[in-house]
Amino acid sequence: MRNFVLSIGILGAMFMNAQTYSFTKSTGTYADLTGAAILNNTNWGDFETAIKLPFTFKYWGVALSDSIYVDDWGSLSVDNSYGVEISFMFEDLNSRGASKSPISYVVSGVSPNRILKVEFKNVGFNSDLPGVVDSANAQCWLYETTNVIEYRYGTASVKTTTWTDAGVYVGIFDPSFMKFVNLEGNPASPLVNTSNINAFNPLTTLPASGTIYKFTPSGTGINSPKIKLQQVGNTIIIPNSMIVNSVKVFNVNAQLMMDVKSIDSNIDISALPQGIYFITLQTNEGTVTEKVIRY
Repeated sequence: MRNFVLSIGILGAMFMNAQTYSFTKSTGTYADLTGAAILNNTNWGDFETAIKLPFTFKYWGVALSDSIYVDDWGSLSVDNSYGVEISFMFEDLNSRGASKSPISYVVSGVSPNRILKVEFKNVGFNSDLPGVVDSANAQCWLYETTNVIEYRYGTASVKTTTWTDAGVYVGIFDPSFMKFVNLEGNPASPLVNTSNINAFNPLTTLPASGTIYKFTPSGTGINSPKIKLQQVGNTIIIPNSMIVNSVKVFNVNAQLMMDVKSIDSNIDISALPQGIYFITLQTNEGTVTEKVIRY
């Protein structure tokens, strides 16, 4: 059994994370997939299996390889590592019996507007064993061209004692977990966590049937500018080609030490105490973060 625990430093999370997806919640009619290919319909427990991607799909601005991987934790992995990057029902799931809990997928539509749909149907929960009374239905949709991700939820019956980690983890996470959108608390109006990697919390229960969670790439900050900052003494050199909208400087304890809204020249950090700092520049091309030293 896996736990949703990450040992990543707070500084790395603060400086590398940016909300590059917008989140919206809506409602619609949930329908089981038809004509779907079955990935697993045994009396399964642990499993991971590949789906060959039918189209190019970009995740956090990076084109995925030729396959995506489905596992028994209600999530998709982009790198065959039992990851939880695309996490629509992260819990320790189980089959409710042979032929009773199929995992399947289908590709609908025509190019360039196809949708890859993955369904977990009538699945049970490991903590509910041996009876496997509780059940849930959910789908994950990946959209061609727009690279939108949708989670769609069907009927569920889950006792509070079923949860392995006090609830179900739902969100999207880049493979390094430095960028993420984690949904927390009440599934009807979830809190959206995009910055605090040291305090991931679950949804308290699965969303109601008909709930649709949508993650839309914003295009802001997905790609960082390919520019290396230079430092001369206590001056940070800004390349002439870079348009800087704001500057933040943090110390090694993640405390904000400088916050400048606009910059039209190089940055002087001589007013700071001696030590190591991290400087983050928000530019028209994206975000640049570098370690600097106040001498």
